[in-house]
Amino acid sequence: MGKVSKPDKNIAYDQKLCQLLDDYTQILVATADNVGSNQLQNIRHGLRGDSVILMGKNTMMKRSVRMHYEKTGNKAFLNLIPLLVVS
Repeated sequence: MGKVSKPDKNIAYDQKLCQLLDDYTQILVATADNVGSNQLQNIRHGLRGDSVILMGKNTMMKRSVRMHYEKTGNKAFLNLIPLLVVS
């Protein structure tokens, strides 16, 4: 198997985010700036089994949300975009 290209990774991320947006009714958006790996690991361990964690870059998440809105026409997804603040 060869190395996975960047466009293929982006497509896979888009599909996963869109699937999660369709499957779940509640979404939590959190910023993880300056969070240590041990602390993040403890958070993920505490949420395991109850939640799904998907991390990504702001612009990639915004792009995926816009694409999902265009596919579904559900304007509620556009409310997520201001929460994805690029700082």
